[in-house]
Amino acid sequence: MFRAKLLVMSEFWLAEWEVPPNAVVELSAPAEVLGGLEWHGEKVDAKVRRVKVGPKTAWLFFQPQRENESNYLVVESGYFSRPINAHSWEATAKGARVVRLAAEGHQFSCARIFFLQSPEEEPLREPVMLWRSGEMVWFDADFQNHVRFQPPTRASKISDWDSPRLYRWLIKEWQNLDSELRFAHQWLDWSEEERRELLYRGSGGLNELIQVMEWALRCDPHIPNGGTYSWYLEGGSEDRFRDEDNEIHHDIDIHSFSPQLWALREFFIVHFFPLPALPMVKPPLCVQDFDELRRSHIVARVEKRTARERFEAASKLRQWLRGKVSEAEVERLLPF
Repeated sequence: MFRAKLLVMSEFWLAEWEVPPNAVVELSAPAEVLGGLEWHGEKVDAKVRRVKVGPKTAWLFFQPQRENESNYLVVESGYFSRPINAHSWEATAKGARVVRLAAEGHQFSCARIFFLQSPEEEPLREPVMLWRSGEMVWFDADFQNHVRFQPPTRASKISDWDSPRLYRWLIKEWQNLDSELRFAHQWLDWSEEERRELLYRGSGGLNELIQVMEWALRCDPHIPNGGTYSWYLEGGSEDRFRDEDNEIHHDIDIHSFSPQLWALREFFIVHFFPLPALPMVKPPLCVQDFDELRRSHIVARVEKRTARERFEAASKLRQWLRGKVSEAEVERLLPF
């Protein structure tokens, strides 16, 4: 077991940026050669090796023929595309089968991974990954969340860069404090509340809409106390009200369940929609993704609340409504 500047795997070179910082790396048996791999429309040979990067974590890398400076990590297919964990795999044949599926885009996929270490800075635990699609993403250290950022050129071209060239560009962008890469790394670390506060502050925005929805849920006497309920406001006929504690997660008809909540829903739609545009001329890609998701899935939740919390929510909602509608309308919308 060792940690080295470069790991030599029978002419299979693994750069330092391809393994987590401070990881104790353990190499498996010598790299295997996989023949007849379908790669960019050609049949090529590829070297395959499992690399242990943690006590219970092993990654599977492969290097297609003629790509001596670019190694590929086998990842899940689909939205997350995280590295698969080959820790418990014993048979080399299984790794070869998975690599073949990943190269062909069946069940698995592949990516290149980069852990950045800029001079005079601690190495970052969060990796950048270049997916096969050409998209570039930051992952958190646990591979639970990711955000996209704009690559330096069109997706169809960036995949042609070899890994050393890509790494040099990533380091250059990291050193630029105004770069989109740097902003996306910060965005990855921000909470939902911090992101919303940056984008939707002010009157009439998404933050205010979610706040008044939460007040409406807390004070509504038709909602049983003790459970968890979610209100998904789509601004149309697809609105949903859901009992989250029910294993089936069935949707409840809002109109029949709570006429008051339905009346507030209609007022909110008239008052808030269409929502204001983002306060940015050209938002970074991670902001665009977040904004698109939040606008299409506006949700407020309520859990167990005390009598005082119900009273305070009703008082705040009533105060918010005053000045927007007549006192008679306030009483119609909040008859409790």
